[in-house]
Amino acid sequence: MNQNQKKRERGSVMVFAVIIMAAMGSMLMPVLDVSVAARKKQSRVEKETKARYAEEGVLRMVDSMLGAAQPLPYDVGADVGGYAVMVRAQNSSTDPYRLVDLEVKQSKDGELKTETLTIGSRRPTHPFFYAARIGQDSTANGTYVFKGPTYFESGFTTATTTLDITDDAESTGTIPVRSGLTVSRARRENVPPVPMPNLDPAIYQQAADVQVTSLTLVLSLAANLLPKSGRGLAYCNSNLTVSGSLTGNHTVFVKGDLTISGAVRPILLTQPIVFLVTGDVIYTAGGTSNAFIYCKGRVRRTGGLGIPKILNGGLATEQLAMNNDGLEIRFSPYFFEDPSRLHDFKVPGFWPVAPSL
Repeated sequence: MNQNQKKRERGSVMVFAVIIMAAMGSMLMPVLDVSVAARKKQSRVEKETKARYAEEGVLRMVDSMLGAAQPLPYDVGADVGGYAVMVRAQNSSTDPYRLVDLEVKQSKDGELKTETLTIGSRRPTHPFFYAARIGQDSTANGTYVFKGPTYFESGFTTATTTLDITDDAESTGTIPVRSGLTVSRARRENVPPVPMPNLDPAIYQQAADVQVTSLTLVLSLAANLLPKSGRGLAYCNSNLTVSGSLTGNHTVFVKGDLTISGAVRPILLTQPIVFLVTGDVIYTAGGTSNAFIYCKGRVRRTGGLGIPKILNGGLATEQLAMNNDGLEIRFSPYFFEDPSRLHDFKVPGFWPVAPSL
């Protein structure tokens, strides 16, 4: 064997060795990757466990403070297992008497975790305790602003809807996470239902102070229908159109559709007018109204496209379908602050018999 041949053989061996090492390396890399991933997962689990212990410790502290009638809001913090945990507690806007919202922040090695929890029990609720109580399968294209706590059963199914809730949002199901839907405070999912009790025309007709068959209710007619002071119940046995400044603070029962043809305002703004509607609520014009509307049908629009429509009070409806328009609801806590007023205004759920609070 000559010298050149020996060199060629040694070169072949080295090339073969390099190929073998590369092959083994490619086989070992996945094993090493799995090992690193496993260690990272284990570290993450350990951190989450420590964070959970830290959180539970602070929550126990919060619970003891609540038991001692600690005034809200307040901040409390602790350092447990190297985790800094801060909790801010404040009253829930949908039930400031029993529910407490907790904003929990945990930090460790520059990592920050934030979540919102709710503790406490809920008192009996009602659709008028919300700026808007929206029923199932609402399809309302347009722009909506609800300035107050909001409840909806299945959310807005139309992706083009822009909805800004400046308070808490609640749902018996899940609250959709998508562009165009903003919630300024807590999101509460899987909460107990907020039903809309049925409207019994016979009971309201029997209790009415005034009964009419068909009416366009404006200032001049309202003065003759109901007392100029105090409360009264008007019963309308068919569709009703309303606009203008209404005298007194009353409940108007509509066995049919309610058409809002302009601004609707009570003379005394410190107390509302309540509309109980078995059919639809139809906007034919824009304007600002001061009222609580309880609608067993849909809220929709046939006119006034693009003209601002503002409701000071609250809206409870099975469906919101405004057809490429918008609605702004500014919540009034009139009934929320004193639920006995629901009975005074003969609102279903609290009248004829009011539940115990």
